[in-house]
Amino acid sequence: MHRLARKLENEINLSIDLKPFILYPDIPEGGADKSLFVKRTKPGMGRSLREEAKIEGIQLAYDQISRIPNSLPAHVLISNIDDLGLKFDIGLNIMNAYFQKGANIEDHDILKDLVREHMKGKDWIGHIQNGTNDYTEILKEVKMARHNQISVVPTIRMNQQVMIPGLQSFEVWEKYLRRAADRLTSP
Repeated sequence: MHRLARKLENEINLSIDLKPFILYPDIPEGGADKSLFVKRTKPGMGRSLREEAKIEGIQLAYDQISRIPNSLPAHVLISNIDDLGLKFDIGLNIMNAYFQKGANIEDHDILKDLVREHMKGKDWIGHIQNGTNDYTEILKEVKMARHNQISVVPTIRMNQQVMIPGLQSFEVWEKYLRRAADRLTSP
């Protein structure tokens, strides 16, 4: 989404706000065994994810993943970053660590190391708020997303009038956003 927003910045006034969404909220603390989890995932999701990852230059290494983590700690961390670009960058760093190396993104120390690695010695603490979003707040936002019929990621809501759901290619998202912007600006 960040790449798409940069491409369209001179054509469409986009204001992006990342909200947490836990695709599988029933994953227990400590994660779930991958072999048990795979049996209940949404068909086609892995294929779409692999295709988009390839376009983004991300090599998925499912063989490195032994457990599906409860991603709530990662969502709490991302939600407490105040800069949108940094949110995207750190989020991508976390996803790469998980999908390419099988990192346990539920582990707080691993998450801190991923932020430090991305910031390369810069003051990263200053970019993270003082823990104003905690587990309770994130779970409220996740519940609200479900209440608003959001069941896939990413989902884009525009002016509370247009909702575009699902994992789509860059080109499809661009087409949807252009069409939605035209619809919202037409008299």
